[in-house]
Amino acid sequence: MLRINWALCFLISCAFWSCQEKAAASVEPSLSQDSIPSPIQALEEELALVGVERVPDSLLSYPQIKQWVARVRAQLIASDLKANRDSVFTDLLINRIIPYWYGTSWSFEGHSAQPQQGEIACGYFVSTTLQHLGLQLNRYRLAQQLPIHEAKSLAIDTSLVLTLALKSTKENIEKLYLLTEKGIYFIGFDASHVGFLLNKAGKIYLIHSNYLDARGVMIERIEESEVFASYGRFHLVPLSGNQVLLDRWLRGEALAIITE
Repeated sequence: MLRINWALCFLISCAFWSCQEKAAASVEPSLSQDSIPSPIQALEEELALVGVERVPDSLLSYPQIKQWVARVRAQLIASDLKANRDSVFTDLLINRIIPYWYGTSWSFEGHSAQPQQGEIACGYFVSTTLQHLGLQLNRYRLAQQLPIHEAKSLAIDTSLVLTLALKSTKENIEKLYLLTEKGIYFIGFDASHVGFLLNKAGKIYLIHSNYLDARGVMIERIEESEVFASYGRFHLVPLSGNQVLLDRWLRGEALAIITE
């Protein structure tokens, strides 16, 4: 029987999208006034160009994709490809796990473990997707903490927690571009909201369960986020760039939850 090295196949895919990302960052499409797309369509086209999936795999159910992710992680552990684990971590979370959650409704007490069923609060969206990625954590305890404590829990090394509090939204966004590199980050909003930041192809996107009008799980450009603009203080932690966290992920070691 033919045996497939899932981690190798996945890394080839990551390398492909890295090339696409560079190309996307350097190409500015020329549009006539009549062909200017709507903001939603423009975002969809932009995400497709840089390799961010918005639609889940049509051939696999959510339990099946979690099993697939676990197999890729196991192959990564057994192989010599650990140098690329940051890109694999990002791609598995952004393009395999999270697409199933887009459109899932928000509620303050929502804690569904199954996308498109029930509701999901912002903290539970973060903790549940990370748990389904393979991080050994108590999704209830993590989701119930203040954003700063969630940040410290995921950082492990608390010196990695960066707090951002400049005078304007514009300054905070400009600082984010200076502070972040390509990859996925946790972001805590003062004392009441959390989500993921994705830096890809020179752009920053916010992925979160949006409480405004109970819009639920969505991805948006940081510059266009009403939620981001309504806060002035943020806690930022690298996830794909956090080598200690990646070690815990690969080894299956439990993540301690900081509560104070």
